[in-house]
Amino acid sequence: MQAWSDACALALFPSDGTRFYDWAFGYIFTAYMIEDVIVATKLDALMIWHHVGCLLGYYIAFSAIPSGYPYFFAGCIAFEVGSAAFNVYCLYPSRPMAAFFST
Repeated sequence: MQAWSDACALALFPSDGTRFYDWAFGYIFTAYMIEDVIVATKLDALMIWHHVGCLLGYYIAFSAIPSGYPYFFAGCIAFEVGSAAFNVYCLYPSRPMAAFFST
């Protein structure tokens, strides 16, 4: 993780493609945030502000503090996996694995 952090701190646009996946995640993350706001027209104001905060956090981590980007990315993935597990628990609470997700 430290090597990734060091590589991020060196250049925003490296010519050797070392940040290709960082940029790819940025495009995908931004697209999903914008898509949520456009498609889900019944989002309340708090959810819209959540999406704005996510985008702001991404752009700060990616461009203002690039050496911290790998840790931001790891946090995003951890939160999304946790959210997915909770959604599975909410959809199927009587399944055997539901007890694992409820702790």
